[in-house]
Amino acid sequence: MAIWLWGPAAFASPPPDITVKRPPETRPGGPHVVEDQAGARRYQACIKAARKRPGEGLSLAESWAAEADAPAGAPDHCAAVALVGLEDFATAAARFDAATGQIRASNGLLSRLDPDSGDLKLLLSGVLSQAGNAWLMAGDADTAAERFDAALALLPDRERLARLELLVDRARAAAAAGAFDLAARALDDALALDADRLDVRLYRATARRHLGALDRAEDDVAEVIDGRPEWGPAWLEKGNIRARMGDLDGARSAWHQVLRVEQDTAAAQAARNNLDRLDPAIGVLPESPTARPSTPKAPERGAETPE
Repeated sequence: MAIWLWGPAAFASPPPDITVKRPPETRPGGPHVVEDQAGARRYQACIKAARKRPGEGLSLAESWAAEADAPAGAPDHCAAVALVGLEDFATAAARFDAATGQIRASNGLLSRLDPDSGDLKLLLSGVLSQAGNAWLMAGDADTAAERFDAALALLPDRERLARLELLVDRARAAAAAGAFDLAARALDDALALDADRLDVRLYRATARRHLGALDRAEDDVAEVIDGRPEWGPAWLEKGNIRARMGDLDGARSAWHQVLRVEQDTAAAQAARNNLDRLDPAIGVLPESPTARPSTPKAPERGAETPE
């Protein structure tokens, strides 16, 4: 899942899952035959190193890129994956963009595909998704949104799960830019594909809270709690909504519930912080719950791929 730092300054609001979304894997093959078998083996070895030992992977990719007969896209793509591992997100994003252009120009990665085929569109959509995530981790939400929109436009209709995840990515980019109306609409579309995704519903509750649609936000979080009653982030969001409504007793109760179901998590720490900010003498938060969203922090290192 993704990192969602959406909390107003008055109270902490970590995401349901605070691992950073690493670019998803993109394979050169697909259902067609890879023409450059030696190149494919070298590419897979490079990608493996890039994910496990990014410094080594980057060195392999750069050496490969310097060769006169290097295949279009493969060295840049491997370098981009390695640079994500090294947390040089802006450079990684630029290399993903370069790989996208080369794959588009050569109609494939280590094989030539029909330019109108679903296979090429799926491959390009995957690399654009990777680029979008890298741009988002680099702090450029607008460019990330452009890449996610391009990925969505190319994605074949049959790829429902990939479309759902891309819509969540698009919502993340919108939220990072403060466009919570666009985020909520993208999450509406994602839930239309799978209404049982409670993580997506919780994201929408957060977006709706930022839009001031508090009753609808509370409806979302109530459904999440009904489905996962021991999930701390859901109780944290419930408390945030209650605080925004001015119900500080309700907020306090929900934040205490976070600590009953979780202890050593980001949600638990945020709940402790929120409870500490409640002034016991006057019963109010020291900052207004309607404060502007806080500036996203640099992402923490986390899982490589979404679930």
